[in-house]
Amino acid sequence: MAQALVAYPAPNELPKEQWSADALSGNEPSDDVARPDIEWVPSFKTYKARVEALAALGLDRPTTLPAGWPEEVTTSRVWSKSDFTSESQYVVEFSKAEIAEIEAGLAHFKGLPGELGPDDVSQKTYPLPTLATKLDEISVSIHNGIGFAILRGLEPKKYSKLDNVLIYLGITSYIAETRGCQDYDGRMLVHIQDIQEELRKYGKRGPFSPYHSRTQPFHTDRCDILALYAMDVAPMGGESFLASSAKIYNEIAKERPDVIHTLIKDDWVFDE
Repeated sequence: MAQALVAYPAPNELPKEQWSADALSGNEPSDDVARPDIEWVPSFKTYKARVEALAALGLDRPTTLPAGWPEEVTTSRVWSKSDFTSESQYVVEFSKAEIAEIEAGLAHFKGLPGELGPDDVSQKTYPLPTLATKLDEISVSIHNGIGFAILRGLEPKKYSKLDNVLIYLGITSYIAETRGCQDYDGRMLVHIQDIQEELRKYGKRGPFSPYHSRTQPFHTDRCDILALYAMDVAPMGGESFLASSAKIYNEIAKERPDVIHTLIKDDWVFDE
């Protein structure tokens, strides 16, 4: 399965010549472009108004699910916060021996002949002979179980910037075997950090995500597995919230089956 790689927060390594709205895909659409009233930050007021407007149209919308689609998903991917009574249900703490194995894998990779780089990190080039079994179990849980996991125990400050990247790639190569691009510019790894002040120094504007400190709404990313590598703990804020996609499906299937008909269409722009 494909994975998207994100590191945060990270040193400000973006060259000044790239601090532009174009390079960061931060251009605002022109005023003559027709846009729906669905914004990045959702508005419940706008949503209610849209629901009422649609209801007034009296459209003949489907009241049952498409053929073959379940009325309810009942796998372990359906969960609520109350289902987790202990962090041990989703947190994996690396032991000293496992951390030593991760560092040995790093040394092995760096000792291989040739000019290898991050793109060359794989299970073959970054061996984790005993930890691999645990990571495989985590991968199964992510793909077929609750859908997420937190790995703890590493101390990023001990390693160089490059070594942190290599460790990150080495571990995640056992979770998902294919890495995906982060953006349309082809970046494979991006740093989540607030660079708005730096952009303003050069009279530029950037996108709100992921280069802004403001709260992000719930959203999905264009990948099967999203991996985050925390370089440090934020002095304030920085929490991440997750929601069960299967539970969301169950709610939509129950309350708005017509929406499922829309979502399964194959003419979405991002599918092309």
